[in-house]
Amino acid sequence: MYTEVSWYLLNGAHGYHCGSNQTFQELYNGWQAVRDCLDEAGEYSNAPIVHAAILNKNHVPKKLFKEILVRFGATRRNEHDELPLTYSVRIGMGWEEGVADILEANRDAMNEVDSETNLPFFLFAASAKADLNTIYHLALKNLNIFTSQQ
Repeated sequence: MYTEVSWYLLNGAHGYHCGSNQTFQELYNGWQAVRDCLDEAGEYSNAPIVHAAILNKNHVPKKLFKEILVRFGATRRNEHDELPLTYSVRIGMGWEEGVADILEANRDAMNEVDSETNLPFFLFAASAKADLNTIYHLALKNLNIFTSQQ
């Protein structure tokens, strides 16, 4: 259901189809179709659009990605119980590609423990597909992991 709903929301909502000949403005104008579709679907949990936007980041303009984060936040989990920050790092999204925006939308996600590995988020990120730039910026945002706690 996740893949089907996500694809529909990002690419086929109400007859709005993304084609290679469409301009950014046409895609951005399609946001109203996404809003209408989500309103019909009801609760956000029925349509994990933030995770879908992360998965399809190569096809989602940065401005639209930021609007999705503003509208839906980064605190909802997908069907695998992952927050958007964890999911984005796990699939290898870079800092500039959107991890910075996701972290800005939910700073508390840095305090998560990965349910599969039982590692704190920063250690999970370092062991996942995160690039060094992403790990560096995550470390800067969470310097207390490097201090001893007594």
